[in-house]
Amino acid sequence: MTTRIILRNDVVDVNGRAYSAPQIVLKGVFTGEIVLTRDKIEGVLTADTDPRVLLEENILFVDNGVELTGTVNSIDIRGMQRDITISTGIGKYRGSEVVVRLENTRSIISLSTHPLNARLVFENPYIEVKQSFLDVIIKVRSL
Repeated sequence: MTTRIILRNDVVDVNGRAYSAPQIVLKGVFTGEIVLTRDKIEGVLTADTDPRVLLEENILFVDNGVELTGTVNSIDIRGMQRDITISTGIGKYRGSEVVVRLENTRSIISLSTHPLNARLVFENPYIEVKQSFLDVIIKVRSL
């Protein structure tokens, strides 16, 4: 069964059931897109398995039962006073909006909304970064 995960700031909809928490941790093989600005997190992800959802100590865990066993790389995204900083293994970037596109990617995604703080960890990733004047687009897929 395909699982659909919709992100809107601190609200996460998992297959039609809404959960709310200031910190969100997603673990699994995902396809989709997440858009991050200093003020919002929005996105839609799909996974091929039914997740286990657990709300504990103001942290929402959505676990699709995938362990990262290979080489991993991470991307850190931080909301600053005027923009967002993005740190990857291949460089540092700044922008007002970050779009992360995942293509069948084995990952652990940790998000918190106020202030914006995200850490995305990927197994055996191919990461492509494109920067324009105001935004940064990151495409990731597991090899």
